[in-house]
Amino acid sequence: MSPIRILILGILLYIFYRLIRGGISSKADHDKNSTDSTAQDILVEDPVCHVYIPMKQAIHVHHNGADFFFCSPDCRHKYLESNKS
Repeated sequence: MSPIRILILGILLYIFYRLIRGGISSKADHDKNSTDSTAQDILVEDPVCHVYIPMKQAIHVHHNGADFFFCSPDCRHKYLESNKS
């Protein structure tokens, strides 16, 4: 084989190796991220308007020893006004 063919074959093998290793690595990262995103995608119900929203995006309030999640500041305000203690 000529040196040019050996060089081209080496480059192609290196590219093939990187594609395979990159595919395995990105798949492992994807599986890891999907587990994390599942935990963050828990839906919670707003006690005022009964809309379900992702916990990560909800407005959280700890009131009278319980946790409440709201879709907006307006719903939070309505709830706190109606449940003053």
